[in-house]
Order: sequence, then structure tokens, then C-alpha cells
Amino acid sequence: MTCKPIEAVKEQVIGIVPSYEETGDLTRILLEEGEHFWEKRSVGTIIKALARCYLVDLKEQKGRLQDFFQRRKLLPFYLSNSRVFIPVKVRKALIKNDACYGYINWRYVESITKQDSGGTVIKMRHNLVLNSLSSTTQLIQQLHMGRQLFDYLQQSSGENPSGEKLLLEAARLLAGSLDLLHIGLEKLGKNG
Repeated sequence: MTCKPIEAVKEQVIGIVPSYEETGDLTRILLEEGEHFWEKRSVGTIIKALARCYLVDLKEQKGRLQDFFQRRKLLPFYLSNSRVFIPVKVRKALIKNDACYGYINWRYVESITKQDSGGTVIKMRHNLVLNSLSSTTQLIQQLHMGRQLFDYLQQSSGENPSGEKLLLEAARLLAGSLDLLHIGLEKLGKNG
């Protein structure tokens, strides 16, 4: 089991996920190229450490996001204009203050698949797979919130990805949206 400080790989982090392992309550850190490692610190502590690296005031950000989304809980957070993380339920707590939610960069989600046993499988780029207790409906909502926040941050900063990157991103998002639509239609077909 590999452990290293989050600050050393801050630019590559695409997921922060709580996990119960043989050695105790750890946090799995997902990296861009499909790698992962373990951190002994909690999800909340790691998010705070990352925010410090980027000089982000999480408390102020949370207040603004509550106003933006008109909701109090299960909000995304961002480290920069292009790094938006959405909450995903990944486990049930064994002890009162254990984290149930992890956070993933919404832009790395390729597909979500409902499991017959309940929950959802999230397939991310570079063959990263994450099992979630969130429903497909909840994940679709979180992905939508991630996209809304990303778009807002891009517009407010005046940043605009190059045409080719934008086209590739749009195609990827369209494919993902079609997958989500297909899941919704299947769900309607089973219930109707």
C-alpha cells in the first residue's frame, strides 16, 4: 500500500475517496493517469490541504456555492476554474464521524452504470472504476451541478479552452449525456 503526501501530487488529483482497509480508515487518492495511492488523513483534511495549496478559502466558497445552487449540503467544490469536484457517496459509516462521501473531478467521469444490487459503478478515464452508493439520479444531478459550476467559472474568468479541446470536451460530454439518457430511459422502461 503506497502512501505519500497529497501536496506532492496536487496537480494530478482527480478523486478523494474514503475507504476502510485492513490498516484502518484511509483515503484513496485517484490521479489523472489512472494511478492511486493511500493517505492516512481524512477526506476533509485532504481537501483543506489541497485548498491551502491553491490559496482557496473553502468557507467563503461554500457560502457562495450555497447561494449559487440554492442548497445547503452535498455541494461541489473547486480548486481552480477547471478543477471542479462533485460529491459521491461511496460507503456507509461504521463510526459516527467517518466520511461517507468522496469527491471526484466531474470531467473525468466517462459513464455511470446502475447495479442490480443497488448503487452505481462510475467509470472514469484511464480505467479507474469507483463503486458508489449514490443512485444514478443523484449522480446525474451532481454531474449537472459540476458542469454548471465549471461553465460559470470559465465564463467569469474569461478563460476559454482552445477550439479543438472545446470540441473534444463537447463530444465527450455529449456521449456521456447520451449514456445518462439511455440509463434514464431503461429505468422508465422497467418501471412503466
